[in-house]
Amino acid sequence: MMGIERLDYFLSAVRCGSFTRAAQECGVVPSTISQQIASLEKEVGFSLFARKGRGVVLTRQGELFYQKAQGLQTEYRTAVRQTQMAKRLQVGVNSMHNLQALQQLFLQQEHDGLEVCIEQYGARQAREKLRSGECDLFWGYASPAWEGFMQKTLAPQPVYVWGADLPEGPVGLEQLLQQDKQLYFSWELWEYLQTVCPEIAQKQKEEKLRLLDNPDMVLPTARANLQIALTVAPEQEGGQLLVSEKTGKPLQIWQAAFWSKEEPKEILRKFFERIEEDL
Repeated sequence: MMGIERLDYFLSAVRCGSFTRAAQECGVVPSTISQQIASLEKEVGFSLFARKGRGVVLTRQGELFYQKAQGLQTEYRTAVRQTQMAKRLQVGVNSMHNLQALQQLFLQQEHDGLEVCIEQYGARQAREKLRSGECDLFWGYASPAWEGFMQKTLAPQPVYVWGADLPEGPVGLEQLLQQDKQLYFSWELWEYLQTVCPEIAQKQKEEKLRLLDNPDMVLPTARANLQIALTVAPEQEGGQLLVSEKTGKPLQIWQAAFWSKEEPKEILRKFFERIEEDL
């Protein structure tokens, strides 16, 4: 049976015009190339190469076989790549908080050899990656900006406020907007807060808000500039709950998983089936 490795040696010999140079390209000794080509010629029943000086050229039948061999190699590599991709899940996360939650889910589950590749990037970049197919699943926070994508809401997350000279206890969003200091938060949180407090858009026009793509950079950046930070993850003690002054209830943003409306990978469907109880 014709092996793909034998075809690789054959195609290399065609490209290089020499068994010696083909051996160097493939990282084997020249005798290996000669033996594999001889075995291939025996299998197909005709000569593939003719000697020319110190090199080799294709015979007429070899030319015909070469055209077919190129297609076979391409089909094989495509099949291998598709098989590998079927067992690989490209996952994006927006923050270390969600990365840790996702890793915990995978530790609790058996995934039949599933290879999970996790990268961190912001929600705006995630939407582009989901559209292009570079990302299968994004772990972030729900907002109207995700319209057009499939999503599964997971769990509500409270919003915390950090800053000096804040009143004790829960802090109202409307109260924060009256502060002289700038407010730092992520784009995802901004997209959500506009739905519960439309007046916040005016503060953006007044340049009182600083929006960052990476949620993990919000708190250290705000502290470095002695300003106020709004975050979802309680990174350390000291954060105060953000509440709605109208209801007195904590403002919560929903943790969610997003994927393209295109038919999802089978492995993605299985992933959700496996972790359904944990979600």
